[in-house]
Amino acid sequence: MEIGTRVVVGLSALCGLGGLVLLASGAPWAAGGGLAVLGIATAHVFGARRRRRERLRHVAGLAAQAETAAAELETQRQAYVDQARSLAEQKLDLEEKNRELSRLSEAKSQFLASISHELRTPLNAIIGFTELLLDGAGGPLSESQGDYLADIRSSGTHLLRLITDILDYSKLEAGKLQLTQERVDFASLAADAVHMLSAVAQRKGVTVETKLEAGISVLVDPLRLKQVALNLMANAVKFTPSGGRVEVVLSSRDTRAVLSITDTGIGIAPEHHAAIFEPFTQVEAQESRRFEGTGLGLALVKRLLEPMDGTVRVVSIELPREASRVVVTAPQPRSKVDVVVAEDDDATRYMLCRVLAAHGCEARGAANGQRALEALAEHLPDVLVLDLMMPELDGYGVLERLRALPRGETVGVLVFSASEPTATERSTLERSGARVFVKGTVGTQTVVAMVQQLAHRTSPRSAA
Repeated sequence: MEIGTRVVVGLSALCGLGGLVLLASGAPWAAGGGLAVLGIATAHVFGARRRRRERLRHVAGLAAQAETAAAELETQRQAYVDQARSLAEQKLDLEEKNRELSRLSEAKSQFLASISHELRTPLNAIIGFTELLLDGAGGPLSESQGDYLADIRSSGTHLLRLITDILDYSKLEAGKLQLTQERVDFASLAADAVHMLSAVAQRKGVTVETKLEAGISVLVDPLRLKQVALNLMANAVKFTPSGGRVEVVLSSRDTRAVLSITDTGIGIAPEHHAAIFEPFTQVEAQESRRFEGTGLGLALVKRLLEPMDGTVRVVSIELPREASRVVVTAPQPRSKVDVVVAEDDDATRYMLCRVLAAHGCEARGAANGQRALEALAEHLPDVLVLDLMMPELDGYGVLERLRALPRGETVGVLVFSASEPTATERSTLERSGARVFVKGTVGTQTVVAMVQQLAHRTSPRSAA
């Protein structure tokens, strides 16, 4: 650009000089032409200078814009850096909060296990001793004494169910309650649930009628399905007045097993049917306040059935029916069953030994895991009734050492504990040949029946 300007200026000067020469030589025609050339050259010079100034201003504008853009980019870069630093700090904070939540969740699980053990163990002893007295183990009872004891058993059983519902719903909410899968004879399970409620219904003057179709098997968690059945049956008995009737019907419908429970109680208005399955809900409060309860029972039923592919309606539950049928054979009679009861709670241990002795068993008690091992080493029993939470050596350690003893794999093991094992722990126990029950979910009659069933097995149990 600078070279071009110099050329134009040089040419303009040259033309001007030429015009002057012509004028000096006396050539009149040259004067006008020279001036014209001079004017054109001057115009070109000024135009070039103007364009140069414009270009310089344009370049300066572009430079300013570039500087502004660079400043904005730097500001954005710094903002991104600050944002990245903030996100990193938030990530660290979230990780710490997650660790804290995990610690709290673990502490909650430990608390639930501990409170479960502390509440269920004494209640189970109260109910067991009451049943012993009602069965005449303590001698003849007057009519009023029998009535009082029946009230104690009914209240204790009700309290135990409430505790179980609250603890289980807390575990469901925390995602800590895991279900197992077993092929179960539905009719036998329903009959057992009816039997557990028979005393309550009889005391209230409610008739319970059953019509259970045989041969229906379902793939479920047996403990939880019995809990579902008990909740529904107890609900029906609770809301049925004296002189009323509850009907329990088990039938098959295509590929589904249907357990229907109807009663002659106060009923529920259709507009409230959906609400009764919500937690802590009791519809028609003024009427139902005559009946105790937390409002958790039906909500728990719904939550427990969902992972078993089951559904619940106001008067029935449905579950997928298994193709094969369960054949239940009665055990053959034999000599007295030798049982070791490993339980650290004195009252519960004494109660279980008395109940087993009342049904023809020879029961020995062990107050902790170490004492249990000593009793097993002294003489292998037919059956070991085992609590899981014991001092010195817990139930898992006792079971592991039992299976390592000569012929230790032949001993039947019934885990009867107030602390519910996790799915992994339950699987480990069952692989060791143990049957698992949680206190408060079955009655003493079921414990006796299971002990006899384990003792009457002729094939050795595998420790694999």
